[in-house]
Amino acid sequence: MKKKSDSECLDRLIVALCRDYDRRKRAITASSVGKRVRMEYAYLNARILEGAGEITGGALAEQMITEIGNGTGYAYSDLECLSEATYKRYKKEVKKNIARRLHLCD
Repeated sequence: MKKKSDSECLDRLIVALCRDYDRRKRAITASSVGKRVRMEYAYLNARILEGAGEITGGALAEQMITEIGNGTGYAYSDLECLSEATYKRYKKEVKKNIARRLHLCD
């Protein structure tokens, strides 16, 4: 079995956190979890949204998070306002910036 590099592992972690973004958002809104868990969910989602928004701007941030989490590529993206090169660059930069905002890398 091939060993995953540190960057591959970090990338998978960011994708998983993005995939879970909407579930955490619903739990926060519905107050369906305890106070401590709600606080942690809010922290994670705020850092993820901040990380994405700093790259894409606020209007595109949540859609980019969704597309990262779902593994959506440019051909199936709902972000029609971006060129393919910009989309791919944003996606890569957003993942890296989310990792920074969550203090998972320097």
